[in-house]
This record gives sequence, structure tokens and C-alpha cells, in this order.
Amino acid sequence: MILVDGRRIMVSGPLDDDTANELCGALVALDRESFGPVELLLNGSGGSVDGCAAVLDIFAVLRAPLEATVRGRADGPVGIVLVCAPGVRRVSPNATVSLRVDRSASSALGSIEQAADLLKTRLDHLAGAIADRIGADVAFIERELKSGVVRDAEDAKQANFVDEIVEAG
Repeated sequence: MILVDGRRIMVSGPLDDDTANELCGALVALDRESFGPVELLLNGSGGSVDGCAAVLDIFAVLRAPLEATVRGRADGPVGIVLVCAPGVRRVSPNATVSLRVDRSASSALGSIEQAADLLKTRLDHLAGAIADRIGADVAFIERELKSGVVRDAEDAKQANFVDEIVEAG
């Protein structure tokens, strides 16, 4: 689910293909409107690696500054969007972040082999994007994508998944 209020976008729930498309559309519309900052509020788990990849592609062309904040949780594709957000990344003190991606989280059509190949390609791309964003080794990110480690706010900050822990308010 996406809610847009001014230059604030709230994403709640899984980042499936439809939600990712709505988010991409909202980001492009706000970017076209002005170069003022955009605030992305996230709270969700799961979704599609294809949708996640589309959002990261939009991040790469945004001219407006974008900051992301999680209150609650950001797991899987939602966590990847948080970690790869181009501006300041924040979590509330009780938030959790996990990069684990469900290996069936691709919307690819075709044979099982084609879907598996596409998923591997997408995951390799996402691992590279995350590693570049946080200055980490790709092997570390690949382990995070597979392991399902759920990090609390402090652990997420230590891993450079976020920049700040914010208090309620």
C-alpha cells in the first residue's frame, strides 16, 4: 500500500510488483514536480526482487534528495530499498532490518530454469548495489540475502545499513 502526502510517501506491507510500480510512479511524479526533498516512510516485509530492482533504478535517476525512515520493520525487498536509499537512512529504536530475500520472490514468467537464472541475475545485481551503497564486500551481502539475519536498530547502524537511529516523534 502506498500513501502520498505532499512530498512524503508511505509504503506499508510487502513491496510486490504493483506496490513497486506505484512507488516508482510517485517518485517520478514528485521529482518532476520539484527538486525538493522527498521522505520515504517504510514498514513492511517481503515482496518481489523485480519490483525492488525497479525502485533502485528510479533511485539512480532521481534529482530530488530522498531520505528513508523505517518505523517497524523492513525485511527483504523493503529492507533493500531502505539500505539503498540515496539519502539519509533512518530507523526508529525498535525497528528491525533484514535483507533476506525469498528465493521465489521473482515475478518472472517462463520455465523454472529461466526463472531461476533471472532470480540469480537480479540477486547478483542487488548484492552489488547494496555493497556499493554501504561499502561492503559482495560476499557479505550475499550471505545477508540468504541468511535472514534480523538486525535491530543498533546492529543495522553498525552494519552501515542505516545512518541514524531516530526517536519517536
